[in-house]
Amino acid sequence: MIPSRTPGFCCSNGQVSLSTLDVPEELRDLFFGSSQMALHFKAHSRTYNNVFAFTSFGVTYDKELCRNDKNVYTFRVQGLVYHFLNDLIPKEGKATNLQLYFHDVENEVNNRLAMSDKLKEELVLMIIPTHIYIPDVDQVAAIWKDSDEYDMSQS
Repeated sequence: MIPSRTPGFCCSNGQVSLSTLDVPEELRDLFFGSSQMALHFKAHSRTYNNVFAFTSFGVTYDKELCRNDKNVYTFRVQGLVYHFLNDLIPKEGKATNLQLYFHDVENEVNNRLAMSDKLKEELVLMIIPTHIYIPDVDQVAAIWKDSDEYDMSQS
């Protein structure tokens, strides 16, 4: 227990309970398994997370402190931390983040694989159907239509 925290600090002394998320068996096997595929996934989990992320992380950080290879690695933020959301249409033809969910969907797997040579096609194909937050084309179209009707001069 942290000395400065009272016994009821966390979860309001038992009044707050977190629900469990039903994780698809395929993903559970990747996180807890010991197969070659699971070991590969765990070794490159950050890469897989990034290829399915809607936004990217933005921050101003102390680069000198991050280069310190003699002591404990430290990531110190200076200023704002934000999530960067790309334009809806890729400027140079290469989609990333949210763009991957509706731009050139016929080549979705290849577009994701092109983001890193660490990715395995078999894993990407396995993760896509388990990703509960992937919007379908109708959802994206509804968002786009609603935003076209919004008058920006009123905000």
